[in-house]
Amino acid sequence: MGLFSDMMDEACAKDEKLAEIRAAILRYYTALDRREHGGAAAQDALHSIEATMGMRWVQGASNASVDEGTRIDRSGLIRPDGSRF
Repeated sequence: MGLFSDMMDEACAKDEKLAEIRAAILRYYTALDRREHGGAAAQDALHSIEATMGMRWVQGASNASVDEGTRIDRSGLIRPDGSRF
């Protein structure tokens, strides 16, 4: 596989993720329009987005990052030594 093919595969994967995120947000809006519980709808949307992005909340990680000088990039938290949470 060449560079162009790899780039196309990556672009398609990003488009699929964006479509899944948009669908989660649309489900949230629909739940609000139907007068469903907003907190439960938001939690469902967040869990769907986290699953799509391969992310999960780790209690205390973001607070620890501030203390350690950790930075945030597009893919998550990065410790000063370059390791990830």
